[in-house]
Amino acid sequence: MNGVSLHVTIFTPPEPGNFPPVIMVPGLLSVKDNFSNLLPGLTRYFTVYYLETREKISSICPEGSVFSIQNMADDLNEALTQLGLHKQKYLILGFSMGATVVMESLSAGTGLPAGIVLVGPSSSFDFPVWSLRLAKVAAPFYPVIKPLLKVYIKNFRMNHQDDPEMYSIQSRVLDSADPEKLCATIQEIASFSLWEHLPVIHCPLIIIGASKDIFHRQDDALRLSKLFRNSVYIDLETNQRSHGLEVVDILKGILAS
Repeated sequence: MNGVSLHVTIFTPPEPGNFPPVIMVPGLLSVKDNFSNLLPGLTRYFTVYYLETREKISSICPEGSVFSIQNMADDLNEALTQLGLHKQKYLILGFSMGATVVMESLSAGTGLPAGIVLVGPSSSFDFPVWSLRLAKVAAPFYPVIKPLLKVYIKNFRMNHQDDPEMYSIQSRVLDSADPEKLCATIQEIASFSLWEHLPVIHCPLIIIGASKDIFHRQDDALRLSKLFRNSVYIDLETNQRSHGLEVVDILKGILAS
């Protein structure tokens, strides 16, 4: 869309069954290594389309590309069309910012999800004021700034004792970042509010929280689950669990029910 090309990795199970495919949308700058426990279990049963949103280093974006939630949602709907998935049943699995993109895409999408699973959805992105100012000038100095960001995240944004996996996830994210895309994305998504864009959802909706994760706001997940009558909230407590094999059982449970 608008000259933007996204990277999609397709995983197929060794013995394809009758399960619908899963479209997996990872979070802000997230990498496959963050799902090293989940992906092997998921791809045992499901064909998985792992879609990397436009802020990822793998995307090809013309100069002047916009990195807003709306643009990423449009990308997702376009990807569903190009992959031929918009006319068939599928499951969609979104993490963090990816979950937000999924919700935004459903507002205008024409797909037919059989079920939706959102892990740690964010209704908005409350970046500190200093980080927004830094994002305007930081890209050329990113190699110097990155170690300081890791220290800040570990000491001020993490429950490192109860949820150590979150720090590992964020470290991989920072190591894999494209500085220009990261800074542009932070500036674009800072003003977004999901509450202004809530879709109508008719399929089963599972919202997964991690109550020991202080990086994401659990109130968002709980509030979302109360707004949709066909939703269920599940607390998996930590990111190790919310990025692990229990998610496979949750997806299978949607189909069994």
